[in-house]
Amino acid sequence: MEKTNMKHLSSTRCILLLLFYFVGYTYLLPRILTVLTLMVDPQATTFNIPISVVSYVMIMVFVIWVAKPIWLDSILQFKANWKKYLPMIFALVFLTVMANYILNILVSIITQTGNSENQKVIAENAIVAPAFTIFSSVIFAPIVEETIFRGGVFTCLRSRVSFSWAMLISSFLFGFIHIMDSLIEGNFTDVTYLFLYTGIGLVLAYGYEKSNSIIVSTGVHMCNNILAILSLFLTL
Repeated sequence: MEKTNMKHLSSTRCILLLLFYFVGYTYLLPRILTVLTLMVDPQATTFNIPISVVSYVMIMVFVIWVAKPIWLDSILQFKANWKKYLPMIFALVFLTVMANYILNILVSIITQTGNSENQKVIAENAIVAPAFTIFSSVIFAPIVEETIFRGGVFTCLRSRVSFSWAMLISSFLFGFIHIMDSLIEGNFTDVTYLFLYTGIGLVLAYGYEKSNSIIVSTGVHMCNNILAILSLFLTL
């Protein structure tokens, strides 16, 4: 294994982030939001937006707090190297868009579908709550997902295994969370989209490795999602 001086989270912090994501955010949060929403409006058919925003902000604060060593080190790295990192972000955004475009075409040919269930849910939410969709896609998702899967999983693995293995495993987990709901519901067609999301994860992990800063991978993630949201709203 090649040596690395990358700042990494402890196994305890990494496990805490994963448990919080898969148990707290994925499983418990929807149920809590349902109860709170119905307390406010018993006739509601969608989650209460203000309650959802507050919940999402609390989640962001918590995951950043758990990954505080990574964020503090990344801020210092970015301040010292921002002239190098900004062009890197734009280059990786271009690479991500190209990879996304090519993989999306291949997956669409295989599945004969236009979008994954994850993308369809985002499109539906954009109609019902456009401002919240922008917030959750452009701010919440990049910060939380990068903190957990790059700042947590990738760095923890990187301190123990090679870059290739750390990149592959963390990217696979990142891809898996985007099709997890589909698999739970029995929609196994979305398995092919695992390649699409994993491919994006590979680019993000590469960006983290080269910059040693979660701000770079988060910036790339945000820019990619901004472009996706813009494209979505133009088609609505």
